[in-house]
Amino acid sequence: MNGHYRENLTRVIDRIERTLHSPVGLDELAAEACLSKYHLHRVFRALTGFPLVEYARARRLSESLNALLATERSVLDIALDFGFSHEQSYIRAFRSRWGLSPGECRAIKPLLEVTPPLRASDIVPVGDDGALARPRLVVRPAMFLCGARHFITDEENAVRDTVSEVANRFMTETAARIPEPVYRDRYVGYVERCPDPNDNWYMACAELRKRPRAPSPPEGLEYRLVESEAYREFLLVSRVHPTNLLWRDVESLYATIFGDWIPRHPEDEIAGWHLEYVDLSTAREDYGEFRVLVPVR
Repeated sequence: MNGHYRENLTRVIDRIERTLHSPVGLDELAAEACLSKYHLHRVFRALTGFPLVEYARARRLSESLNALLATERSVLDIALDFGFSHEQSYIRAFRSRWGLSPGECRAIKPLLEVTPPLRASDIVPVGDDGALARPRLVVRPAMFLCGARHFITDEENAVRDTVSEVANRFMTETAARIPEPVYRDRYVGYVERCPDPNDNWYMACAELRKRPRAPSPPEGLEYRLVESEAYREFLLVSRVHPTNLLWRDVESLYATIFGDWIPRHPEDEIAGWHLEYVDLSTAREDYGEFRVLVPVR
């Protein structure tokens, strides 16, 4: 990979850290990154849990804590020093973040969760136009899936992009036949590895709102129950709409997960299956999120 996408995001991160005392505008950050404002908002939400503007505000609030708790400077001085235009705007942001005012924080000295700076090392380049966020540990309750099962080999997929073809055909033709899905615009792939590591059973499916009422699914489809599990979530953000993702776009992601992360983290047990998630409601022509959830011990 040429690394340009990661470099663009790193420039934004560095600019935010350099301007904690004199915040820079969203338009300027987007221009520096050569990305749209929408894209930047979504990327930072994916990487940090905050949209870009909220991440920058959270960083300023976190950095202001030392001045608040280790000095006797006035709240007004601290507010102005960290780029808040008024004392009250700082107090409102502080209360929204931690549920108490700066004065109450000084009085009771609670433990507060701070927002650490995002580092370039937290962003792993993937493919030509993607970046991988550091994996999170997440828990999902049991769910019922309904979809079409396909036998796919790695060789076939590399030549024909079979998985992309299956996923797109499912969303455009098959999803409408599934009764009571939780989301019409969310795609789930259930990937079951075979004894031959080059073969997979791939089930393109949707999550159901409740236990299926009919004993048999619609023709050509099947049901699958996935028990409550803990997962390691690997999130790929890209400058490509999810329906345009090809195998070459995610091949590096899978190499990172199963060729690097899993061998270095033996506590993350391989169950022989994993999930892919795509939420099309968050997608744009130049933005997509692709999640791989690997069940762990």
